This record gives sequence, C-alpha cells and structure tokens, in this order.
Amino acid sequence: VEDGMKQVCDCVWYLRGLKSFELVQLSSLFQVELHSPDEYIRRFDAVVVTRKGLCQHRGKTLGPYACFFEDMILTSTHLWETAHPKTLTFVESMALTRADLIGLCAKLPDLSRRMRRC
Repeated sequence: VEDGMKQVCDCVWYLRGLKSFELVQLSSLFQVELHSPDEYIRRFDAVVVTRKGLCQHRGKTLGPYACFFEDMILTSTHLWETAHPKTLTFVESMALTRADLIGLCAKLPDLSRRMRRC
C-alpha cells in the first residue's frame, strides 16, 4: 500500500515526501474513479491523479500519474482551474476531496502545519 500510495502522492506537489504513517492514513481517503473514452473529468472539490489511460488537458496528451485540480486547496474558488481534462481511452484515477484532506489535517497536526504553508 505504501509504495503505490507514495507514487500517487508524489504527483501532487503538496503531498510529496509524506511520512509513512501519513501515507497509510491518506490511502483510505483516496477514491478510485473510472472514466470512459470521450468523457470530461469534472471535479472541483478534489485533486485527481490518473493511474491508467490517456487524457487530454489544455492541448497536451497526458498518461498515467498526471495530476489535475491541485488548486483545490485554495480557499478562493475563483482562483481554481476551470479547464477539464477529456479522456482519450478508459482512465482509472484516484481522487482526494478537499473535505477529506481537511479532516485528516484535523487529526494530524504535522500535516496541518504543512498544508497551511502551501
């Protein structure tokens, strides 16, 4: 669990370098999502990391371990990215919602301090 979750978290700049017990806590919060071809991934409330498949975002073709909606940690919603990635093949992704991340920060003070600095 730890190695796979570390690979997913390393795609998100503010989750890189987490301690092993933080990774274990975080692993239960990520939700697996499946998307069919020609579907838009529409999530504003969660950071999304693709695991398998191809998608297109802002004119670039992206493969596994691409990350979208990292800006969900911002409190000002008008600063959030508005472009949605479009799947080219079947895509398996993992999503971590803002509410789940805030809940985990309430339990782990070190993670909370780290997120506030981001």
